[in-house]
Amino acid sequence: MDRPTHVETISGRGAQQPAVALAAFLLSLPTRIADAVFTWQERIDERHRLMTLDDRALRDVGLSSADVTRETEKPFWTP
Repeated sequence: MDRPTHVETISGRGAQQPAVALAAFLLSLPTRIADAVFTWQERIDERHRLMTLDDRALRDVGLSSADVTRETEKPFWTP
């Protein structure tokens, strides 16, 4: 049995599955982008709140000033 050519694969029944997968990916893209933006904003907000904690509060949560500095210097896209 010969392997189908590229043109046969695209125009044949096998083309529906990749097309459906592409459509699903494109439809989910806005939601995925929004989720990423919201996650980044949450990280920014959490890091700003960390900077407002005094030494006593940091000790209560088991962090040092160095931990806060290290965390707040990370770019927003870095977990």
